[in-house]
Amino acid sequence: MRSGVKKNKRLSEFNQKSFEKHLNFAKDFLYQGKIEESWDAFHDALVINFESIEAKSGMKIAGYWKERQVKLDKIDDFFEKGEYLLREAKSFTKSYIHQNSILIDHGVKDIEHWIYNTAYISFKRYSELTNNEKNPDLLLKQGFCQKILGDYDLAQKLLEEAVTITKNSSSILAQLADVYSLIDEEKHSKLFFREAFFIAPQDIDLDSLESMIIKKIIENLEYKEYPLNELKEWIPVYGTILGLFSVKKELKPIEVGLLKQSIYSLNNQLTIGEINRGIVIPRLINHYFRLLDFFVSTNATKTEIEEILLNIKLLDKKIYDLYLN
Repeated sequence: MRSGVKKNKRLSEFNQKSFEKHLNFAKDFLYQGKIEESWDAFHDALVINFESIEAKSGMKIAGYWKERQVKLDKIDDFFEKGEYLLREAKSFTKSYIHQNSILIDHGVKDIEHWIYNTAYISFKRYSELTNNEKNPDLLLKQGFCQKILGDYDLAQKLLEEAVTITKNSSSILAQLADVYSLIDEEKHSKLFFREAFFIAPQDIDLDSLESMIIKKIIENLEYKEYPLNELKEWIPVYGTILGLFSVKKELKPIEVGLLKQSIYSLNNQLTIGEINRGIVIPRLINHYFRLLDFFVSTNATKTEIEEILLNIKLLDKKIYDLYLN
């Protein structure tokens, strides 16, 4: 009897080791982009333990990307390869893994390495073949891939280079701010996020940002259930109120002039019936906040400051109260 128990125990231990070996092989194959081999290894693990959620999740991941890898291999253009991978990766992370209740450590991180590494190589190769190494959009895509891969030094280098080429791209500034946040450069992160959400908040992909600064602002706005386009406009407003967009750059005279022109234009838009007030009002409030910061920093008169505060109060009394408190 004891002999039988020991035999069953040894068999169970052997099966567990074999199961874990197949899982490790499967994840390594995902990491390398050997999708078909990964599916087979997850299947072998499931044969040993047919109740394993991890093995079932791994097979779903491999099955999803096996089909897409076939399509990828048929794309000749390196830029299109990279774009295809980023599109499919967004759908995978935003929809598929949630719909199928797949945990991150069940192979998601492994397949993401192959996805973003392949996309990075594709964009880099395209830039080299077309002599576009200094193209800011290509630098942005490469920097984003390296951010996901965890090489923050390279991501920072690529995105800082992109910013030196084009200083007013919200998408580039936001990604650079995100990298600064991930490496605990909070001062730079807050400054660049503030600039990005002032210039063109609609150009920023919120799903691609990992910073706790942005996550905290969004958490504070969740109960309001804003549509995405309006949410993007309210983020800098609440970023200011919550003290998260507290690092400010000194405005040049020409920038102050352009700011006042923008405020004039936005106020005119409010007099027109066919506009989205849900976008224009928070955008105008954010412009007033910026002008208010300038007035305070330059010791403007009390009358000038009170006029700006009154304009904010007329637009949104609650925001006015939150700002003063």
